[in-house]
Amino acid sequence: MVLSSQAADTPQEGLLAALSKVTDDRFPNVLVVDDTEDARRLIRRILQAQGNYTILEANNGRQAIEIARKELPDLVILDLMMPELDGFGVLDALKSDPNTAPIPVIVVTAKELTRTRNDA
Repeated sequence: MVLSSQAADTPQEGLLAALSKVTDDRFPNVLVVDDTEDARRLIRRILQAQGNYTILEANNGRQAIEIARKELPDLVILDLMMPELDGFGVLDALKSDPNTAPIPVIVVTAKELTRTRNDA
């Protein structure tokens, strides 16, 4: 399952709307993946204000896959636009591994998604 946070008028509104549906009883362990430290910090602060989460962080796609396979988080919040291995590559890797395939993913991006990519 992939949820996009770009549905609202501004990226921040979309992110807040998506994260408002995240509860610590359903998703106590969250992996935040973004190459920008400020973006990871923003997401971490929003989640911490909403509940008691264990927040794991990755600053690139390869690290995200490694952490996801090792820790099996309850939710991944994933930026699509990253150097080296982008979010699409991370999604493909997570979906191809039976252990990580069931993990829901919230996609955080400023990039406009096509219908085909949005259904990923």
